[in-house]
Amino acid sequence: MKQLQESFFNKYSDDFLGFIQDYTKNKLENREDYKSVKEKLKKIKENNPKLRLLDDTIEDNETLELSYLEKNNLIKMMMLDDELQEIEKKEIFKLGFKEALIFFNEMGLLNFKKE
Repeated sequence: MKQLQESFFNKYSDDFLGFIQDYTKNKLENREDYKSVKEKLKKIKENNPKLRLLDDTIEDNETLELSYLEKNNLIKMMMLDDELQEIEKKEIFKLGFKEALIFFNEMGLLNFKKE
C-alpha cells in the first residue's frame, strides 16, 4: 500500500499538469504498445520531410502542398496520435481512480493501513 499513499494532492498540488505529464511519461515510456506507436510515428516523419515541417507551417498559418502519399501518411500520423492519446487517457483515468482511493482512505471511508 505504500505506493498507493503517494498522492498528487498530498505532494504536487501546485503543478497539476506537470505531475500528469511526468506520471504518464514514467508509466508509458517502457510499455511496448506505446513505444510501438511512437516508433511508427517516428518512421513516418523520417520518410516524409514535409510532414516534419507541419507544426511550423500550421503555427505560421502557411499552406503546405502535399502529395497523395504524404496526405495518406498524414492521416496515418493522426490515427497513431489518436492511439497515443487513448493510451495516455487510460493511464490518467487510472491515476484518478488511485487518487480517489487515497482520498476515501484519508477520509476514513476505506480500511487501508498506512505503511
